[in-house]
Amino acid sequence: MLDELLLGDPTRRFAFGLALLFIAGLSLGLAGRRSRRSGDSLLTQRTEVGVALSLAPVGLGIVFSAFWGLLGAIVFLGIAIAVCGIGVLVMLARGA
Repeated sequence: MLDELLLGDPTRRFAFGLALLFIAGLSLGLAGRRSRRSGDSLLTQRTEVGVALSLAPVGLGIVFSAFWGLLGAIVFLGIAIAVCGIGVLVMLARGA
């Protein structure tokens, strides 16, 4: 079943990617609500934030692969790696 979602027609891939993005958004919303309610920072809600941060890029990659195929997912992955690398370099330069 999972191979049909990931390798099937673009409409299924798009819907599956949007579902992952929706779950990530719900998880981040839940973490924000819990952190506001308890008065803690968002980082104390590690489970919800972890789910959101792991599902969001996967969902985006699947959505991009629905439009442009495997090449779109590879380009997205390359851009994501470059952006994260630049972020790490900036944080190292700032001494964070």
